[in-house]
Amino acid sequence: MNEVDRLKSYRDKTVEFCSKLDYSSTILEQEFTNNTHDIYFAYPLLFIDVFPSAKFDPGFLEKLSIAGFLLYRSVIIQDRLTDNDDYEKVSRLGVPFLSNTLDYCRQIAIGILKELFPPKSEFWSFLEASKECHIMATQYEKTLHSITDAYKCISLFDNLSYFKAYYGRLSIDALFCHYIEDLDVVHYVEACFQHDEGITLYKQFAFLLQIVDDIDDINKDFLSGQANIAIKLTQILFPDCGDLQGLKKHFYFSGVAPCLFSKICSNADIITKGANDKF
Repeated sequence: MNEVDRLKSYRDKTVEFCSKLDYSSTILEQEFTNNTHDIYFAYPLLFIDVFPSAKFDPGFLEKLSIAGFLLYRSVIIQDRLTDNDDYEKVSRLGVPFLSNTLDYCRQIAIGILKELFPPKSEFWSFLEASKECHIMATQYEKTLHSITDAYKCISLFDNLSYFKAYYGRLSIDALFCHYIEDLDVVHYVEACFQHDEGITLYKQFAFLLQIVDDIDDINKDFLSGQANIAIKLTQILFPDCGDLQGLKKHFYFSGVAPCLFSKICSNADIITKGANDKF
């Protein structure tokens, strides 16, 4: 089975599982599902090569993928509630209903993870850390509005992108915790280094995605006031940029856009080289 067919198979199994759940019509909302790449239904597959000596059971990967998708879906729903950029859908479905759906997604995901990891597994400390990262992301977003220095802005966005994407790195943590269950001391230490290297590359990956998303969402985020590195950097460097059209003109023609595009390419090169060298 090639990689495309493999991803589609995981997607189909995740969709089949979720279709039997309560709130399935919201979890598998047609517009969301159609616009979501297959990899988000099989996120752990992105990282299995972080541990090249590991042999992961397909059943384990399928369950982990379903749990990962449900956590991802809960984050998307939470963003919808907090970003206030989808007023029509929030109004139609109602905040209580969406909040219940969010909690339900997480409950089902945790239930699956409890099948995969014993109570004393290190995985649960990683999961607990994800809650702290969500709090940190919220604090960073509030702080960004008052930043007036370009260097601090970039540094804060770098950290923010990682905190916002922490649920994604749980795939690496989960694979690590499953892999080390029966390892001897030497292979355990080796796996620890591999895990650390994988997380380092994931941070680069998270920042890359944040920049791409922010450039794509300039119009929407300008109107909603959502934290956006493209907007914030332009406003810091050109305080008189004015309305949306003025901001976009300065962003694309003043040198800010080329700098961010260069950072995207740089991170992509680092990720590719790191993956080739280490995994």
